[in-house]
Amino acid sequence: DAQRFKQLFDVEIQVAGNLKYALSPQEYHFEETRRKWGFQLDDFIVCFGSSRPKEEALILDIMPQLLEIKPNLKLILAPRHPNRVAEVQKLCADYQSKLMSDNDFDSRQAQILIIDGLGYLNQAYSICDLALVGGSFYDFGGHNPMEPAYYGKAIIMGPYHSSCAESVEQLLAAEAIQISDANNILDTMRPLLEIDDRRLQMGQNARELLVSLRVSLDNHLNGVLEWIK
Repeated sequence: DAQRFKQLFDVEIQVAGNLKYALSPQEYHFEETRRKWGFQLDDFIVCFGSSRPKEEALILDIMPQLLEIKPNLKLILAPRHPNRVAEVQKLCADYQSKLMSDNDFDSRQAQILIIDGLGYLNQAYSICDLALVGGSFYDFGGHNPMEPAYYGKAIIMGPYHSSCAESVEQLLAAEAIQISDANNILDTMRPLLEIDDRRLQMGQNARELLVSLRVSLDNHLNGVLEWIK
């Protein structure tokens, strides 16, 4: 956009940055929220956020292999559209699963928590160890990877992310996200399950990127103040 304006006007143009990065999601106490949701502190939680049709099956099909790598692995499924919850429940028939609305999830007895309400996804990202961002493994355009990035989580997305391409490019440059197609999710997840330092470094990179991008708010305010002096 800045380049286009330069072609139209012979003036100095300053790029202040995207204000969407200045938003601060709510903070959650890690241990308290895990206990409240029914998880143990030593559970390894994978959160699949904003999943779309056919995407849940991608991780459910590899659950046996994931549990071999991480026997304490638990899965949070957060379908993008709550009207798909019954469908997702059926897909989880081979595992012990519970709905968020049941209010009785206990990870010592169940392996999968299905979020069936609105407003819980950020909490889920805040307590997970690894985030998968849905709508991206098939051609749905992808969903916002900056939500788990804010909470310092390693992120995996699919190749379809046209609606959030800028964010994905920035996360890739910061080595905070990995892109996997639908057929290679296990190969992408394996090193992040096996090598804690690698996963934690990705999460730290994600968080640091968000902090650096949040200067956009100051840039906007300073720019406005210059004009109203």
